Amino acid sequence: MSEQFTQSILKIHFLQYYSSVLHILYKSGKYNLSYERTSRTITSSSRLLPDFIIIGYHKCGTTSLYDYICQHPNIGSASRKEIHYFDLSFWRGIGWYRTHFPTIYEKNNIEKKTNNKFLTGEASPLYVIHPKIPGRIYDILPKVKIIILLRNPVDRAYSHFQNANLANQESINFEKTIEIDDERWDILLQNLQSDLIFDHNMKNFKIPYRSFGKYIEHIKQWYDVFPKEQIQILTLEELENDLPGTLKKVFEFLNVPDFKIKDIEKKNVRKYDKMLPETRKLLIEYYKPYNKKLEEFLNMKFNWN
Repeated sequence: MSEQFTQSILKIHFLQYYSSVLHILYKSGKYNLSYERTSRTITSSSRLLPDFIIIGYHKCGTTSLYDYICQHPNIGSASRKEIHYFDLSFWRGIGWYRTHFPTIYEKNNIEKKTNNKFLTGEASPLYVIHPKIPGRIYDILPKVKIIILLRNPVDRAYSHFQNANLANQESINFEKTIEIDDERWDILLQNLQSDLIFDHNMKNFKIPYRSFGKYIEHIKQWYDVFPKEQIQILTLEELENDLPGTLKKVFEFLNVPDFKIKDIEKKNVRKYDKMLPETRKLLIEYYKPYNKKLEEFLNMKFNWN
């Protein structure tokens, strides 16, 4: 047995012991810091990095899909769905990113019990539009699987607006946001490229709802960096119409056994007034050339109208 291997085993045992001590102190009320945060920070070097990342889009079912995927016995969830390390928190460093994932010990334990590999991942839907993220992720995680969820861009834009409106992040109506969408997109893109948007100030930026739906302009940059075999394209429509079949495709893509989930509740579903017919017609025409280019590029048919 090599000295390096022995040191690794001792380190794992020490971290497990230290985590147990923190748990006892936390339960007794003698430790003031958050046990969860402290324990994860101390054990960060023994924690995993993601095997898959759902990179977008907003209001396309990313929360539901992530919840469904993480019900698989061989897939462990992150401490939170949206970590936003590669866009809003890249300055925090890889150690901080690791604190959000399961430990090597958990991975080994589950693999031993199930005789199948253990995976973990996250879902940060802003990644997909960011021009720097494909390269950042590839440099650190060249083998990671990328999952992209799409939706009829007309419905996606309106849902995104309604979500922001309910959160009191809008002071104008949807139609007005369309008029100034190009201006909003330019401001957002400039700040993303300059790394001037951080996790604590993202809420201050106004969202270009229409521009998020020009999928081909964002997705192509991912295919420029990652092999196509590492990218899976799904739609909210197929997730809603054939959940078992869609999850079967996802589990095959992740190379884990198929699994029938128990909780099929949709997440973040809200009701709101319908879009004005004339606005819908306007957006359908606007997105037609982008949808056509996307279908040709991916060799897929979406039938959005």
